[in-house]
Amino acid sequence: MNKLLILGFLFFTSICFAETTYDWQSGNTYIYSKDYSGNTNVRGFSNNGSTWNTTIKPDGDMRGSDKDGNYWSYDDNIGVYNNFGTGETRIRGIDLD
Repeated sequence: MNKLLILGFLFFTSICFAETTYDWQSGNTYIYSKDYSGNTNVRGFSNNGSTWNTTIKPDGDMRGSDKDGNYWSYDDNIGVYNNFGTGETRIRGIDLD
């Protein structure tokens, strides 16, 4: 019973602390929240119906999926971005393709 209450509390608090931001210049809406591990979770919605998500870890590493559902990751320590669906790789913003 206690485990169920704790899980319910974590679920409830994660919903309660979600915030929504609208960017009028791009027309995008962002819903973001922090989880119990300190990660920031961002869900993006464009005005044309596409969605994407990002998880930002406390150390700066990121992962998520783009509007086409392609999984990607970014290693903040070495500055490497990989999109595993498109094959795109960048180091410190420089396209290697």
